[in-house]
Amino acid sequence: FVQAFLHTLGWTLVEGYFYKPQPTTFGDWLKQMYAVFGVVAMFILTLMLVLSTKTCIRWVGYEAFKISHWFLAVLYVAACWGHWDRLWCWMVAALVLICLDQLVRWFRTLYIHYGGKTNGGGFRCAQAAITLIGSPDDLVARLDFDYEHKEPWYAGQHFYLTFPGLSIWQSHPFTPSSLPRLDTRLQHHTYLIRVRKGQTAELASLANSGATISTIMTGPYGRPYPSFGFQNVLTVAGGTGVTFTLPIVLEGLRQQPKPRYALDFVWILRKAQDLHWLKEEMFALKSALGEHQNLRIKLFVTRETQSSVVQITEKALEKGTAESFSSTGSELKDLLQEEERFSVAFLGDQHPSTADVFDDFVERARNVGGAMEVLGSGPESMSSDLRSEISRMKDRESTDFYWDSR
Repeated sequence: FVQAFLHTLGWTLVEGYFYKPQPTTFGDWLKQMYAVFGVVAMFILTLMLVLSTKTCIRWVGYEAFKISHWFLAVLYVAACWGHWDRLWCWMVAALVLICLDQLVRWFRTLYIHYGGKTNGGGFRCAQAAITLIGSPDDLVARLDFDYEHKEPWYAGQHFYLTFPGLSIWQSHPFTPSSLPRLDTRLQHHTYLIRVRKGQTAELASLANSGATISTIMTGPYGRPYPSFGFQNVLTVAGGTGVTFTLPIVLEGLRQQPKPRYALDFVWILRKAQDLHWLKEEMFALKSALGEHQNLRIKLFVTRETQSSVVQITEKALEKGTAESFSSTGSELKDLLQEEERFSVAFLGDQHPSTADVFDDFVERARNVGGAMEVLGSGPESMSSDLRSEISRMKDRESTDFYWDSR
């Protein structure tokens, strides 16, 4: 882009400023076909650059970005050909490379879609079990499957998932809430997906029928967290953003450079029943409090009061004829049971104070010393609040911050 911009700028100055008389000379030059194609090519290249930014990709979606990028690249090469046809050989070479790239991608897609090889050395889709959790207006699909990896991924990384049975054209990034084991190549994957319209609604219908779904993964992508040689770590998650922060905390407990460093896990949920998304994982994390004295767990329930949750759990426990309801109510009661370094706050249609959460962590971190790392995932408004808190710190240079937007 820089080379094309300088080329355009140079000729614009020559034809529009140095040659006289003006503006007649510039107008006559701009009417020529090669100049028109040059303007078109520069416009297309600028548009490709803008559409390649992370902000635009978030706005239009990865699929729209991918298709538009390929289409604009072909148009750009065609405009360059019209701009200076004496260099046609370079345009042909570029078009050949673009076509070869697309042929390879199509072949890979067809190979995956139609099964590839069926023996142990070939490609096989993972078969994911789907579990629906929550009420119809706030439904989450939990995907669980095992897959053999040559090398395990790292906490904080994500995969792109494709469901060939639904569409081979869509691929979306998801972060596994599971932490890979180091003693085996067969790894368990757990993903949380909010059910909305489109493909997620189709996933929910499959769950109701009891069927599994073929799943293709590409990745992992992204950098690992917590950072190498981490010290004090605060993780903040909103809703399904817990899939990003939970593995980070588990990895921090597994590494634990020094037990005295602060390790805080904060999860903001709409309803207490959302704990069932990861109930076994949360039980395991809660049981780790006895061994790891530096661990703090804080849960904030934003749309319920404590009295309403108690009534729900009591009603579930009273339904002796429905064993599943009784089990669910008992598990939720155990998960919400407060103990040392484990707290649950019911806010009743309010949001927690990010400043209080952050200040509490900073105070503990400064008492033990060491650098601070703040990691989180969820709505962008939570990210803005945390950024504001970090910006007002005097020693903010020693604080690393990363937010995984949802």
